[in-house]
Amino acid sequence: MSLACDLVEPVRALFCDRVTLKIFNYHNFTSEDFEKTEEGFYLKEDSQKKFFYIYGKEFLSEYSYRHIHGTLQEYIEFLLKWLKACIKDKKVYSLEAFSEQQK
Repeated sequence: MSLACDLVEPVRALFCDRVTLKIFNYHNFTSEDFEKTEEGFYLKEDSQKKFFYIYGKEFLSEYSYRHIHGTLQEYIEFLLKWLKACIKDKKVYSLEAFSEQQK
Protein backbone atom coordinates (compact mmCIF):
# COMPACT_ATOMS: atom_id res chain seq x y z
CA MET A 1 0.00 0.00 0.00
CA SER A 2 2.88 2.34 0.79
CA LEU A 3 4.33 1.89 -2.72
CA ALA A 4 0.97 2.78 -4.28
CA CYS A 5 0.82 5.96 -2.17
CA ASP A 6 4.38 6.85 -3.16
CA LEU A 7 3.55 6.40 -6.85
CA VAL A 8 0.50 8.61 -6.62
CA GLU A 9 2.21 11.40 -4.65
CA PRO A 10 3.76 13.14 -7.71
CA VAL A 11 0.27 13.23 -9.23
CA ARG A 12 -1.43 14.73 -6.18
CA ALA A 13 -0.36 18.32 -6.71
CA LEU A 14 -0.55 18.09 -10.49
CA PHE A 15 -4.03 16.61 -10.63
CA CYS A 16 -5.92 16.44 -7.35
CA ASP A 17 -5.11 19.97 -6.24
CA ARG A 18 -5.95 21.33 -9.70
CA VAL A 19 -9.35 19.60 -9.74
CA THR A 20 -10.13 20.81 -6.23
CA LEU A 21 -9.18 24.40 -7.04
CA LYS A 22 -11.24 24.34 -10.25
CA ILE A 23 -14.28 23.08 -8.37
CA PHE A 24 -14.01 25.87 -5.80
CA ASN A 25 -13.00 28.63 -8.23
CA TYR A 26 -15.87 27.86 -10.60
CA HIS A 27 -18.33 27.58 -7.70
CA ASN A 28 -19.55 24.19 -8.92
CA PHE A 29 -21.07 23.42 -5.52
CA THR A 30 -23.11 25.38 -3.01
CA SER A 31 -24.31 24.62 0.48
CA GLU A 32 -27.40 23.06 -1.14
CA ASP A 33 -25.19 20.27 -2.54
CA PHE A 34 -24.28 19.02 0.94
CA GLU A 35 -26.15 17.20 3.66
CA LYS A 36 -25.23 17.17 7.33
CA THR A 37 -25.08 13.90 9.24
CA GLU A 38 -23.78 12.96 12.67
CA GLU A 39 -20.45 12.06 11.06
CA GLY A 40 -20.07 15.32 9.13
CA PHE A 41 -21.00 16.92 5.82
CA TYR A 42 -21.39 14.85 2.65
CA LEU A 43 -22.26 15.54 -0.96
CA LYS A 44 -25.82 14.61 -1.83
CA GLU A 45 -26.27 11.83 -4.39
CA ASP A 46 -26.96 14.16 -7.34
CA SER A 47 -24.02 16.33 -6.34
CA GLN A 48 -21.77 13.26 -6.20
CA LYS A 49 -22.67 12.56 -9.81
CA LYS A 50 -21.75 16.14 -10.71
CA PHE A 51 -18.42 15.76 -8.87
CA PHE A 52 -17.53 12.51 -10.64
CA TYR A 53 -18.45 14.04 -14.00
CA ILE A 54 -16.02 16.93 -13.35
CA TYR A 55 -13.38 14.53 -12.03
CA GLY A 56 -13.73 12.20 -15.02
CA LYS A 57 -13.53 15.08 -17.48
CA GLU A 58 -10.31 16.28 -15.87
CA PHE A 59 -8.91 12.74 -15.76
CA LEU A 60 -9.28 12.47 -19.55
CA SER A 61 -8.08 16.01 -20.33
CA GLU A 62 -4.60 16.46 -21.74
CA TYR A 63 -2.09 18.56 -19.85
CA SER A 64 1.63 19.11 -19.86
CA TYR A 65 2.92 17.21 -16.87
CA ARG A 66 6.53 17.60 -15.87
CA HIS A 67 7.83 14.89 -18.17
CA ILE A 68 5.13 14.22 -20.74
CA HIS A 69 2.15 15.80 -22.41
CA GLY A 70 -1.00 13.70 -22.17
CA THR A 71 -3.76 12.50 -19.89
CA LEU A 72 -3.38 11.62 -16.24
CA GLN A 73 -3.60 7.95 -17.16
CA GLU A 74 -0.68 8.35 -19.59
CA TYR A 75 1.35 10.13 -16.91
CA ILE A 76 0.69 7.33 -14.40
CA GLU A 77 1.72 4.77 -17.06
CA PHE A 78 4.93 6.76 -17.58
CA LEU A 79 5.65 6.63 -13.82
CA LEU A 80 5.02 2.88 -13.77
CA LYS A 81 7.41 2.33 -16.70
CA TRP A 82 10.01 4.39 -14.85
CA LEU A 83 9.55 2.30 -11.70
CA LYS A 84 9.77 -0.93 -13.68
CA ALA A 85 13.03 0.21 -15.34
CA CYS A 86 14.51 1.19 -11.96
CA ILE A 87 13.64 -2.19 -10.44
CA LYS A 88 14.78 -4.18 -13.49
CA ASP A 89 18.10 -2.35 -13.81
CA LYS A 90 18.61 -2.00 -10.03
CA LYS A 91 19.34 1.66 -10.60
CA VAL A 92 17.33 4.78 -9.82
CA TYR A 93 16.99 6.92 -12.93
CA SER A 94 16.02 10.54 -12.67
CA LEU A 95 12.62 11.15 -14.22
CA GLU A 96 14.21 13.65 -16.59
CA ALA A 97 16.78 11.14 -17.84
CA PHE A 98 14.15 8.42 -18.17
CA SER A 99 11.88 10.79 -20.05
CA GLU A 100 14.66 11.53 -22.55
CA GLN A 101 15.30 7.77 -22.96
CA GLN A 102 11.65 7.22 -23.87
CA LYS A 103 11.74 9.69 -26.78
